[in-house]
Amino acid sequence: MEIRDNGVITGGPAPFSQKDAIKFANKLDHFLTKQQRQ
Repeated sequence: MEIRDNGVITGGPAPFSQKDAIKFANKLDHFLTKQQRQ
């Protein structure tokens, strides 16, 4: 963690966008609806 402590940006995944949030919510809704039917 020494690199992070020094403030070096090491990359990583892109930020969670509004589009990602909507996509996730739709998938979650689909999953929960499917589970209720069982």
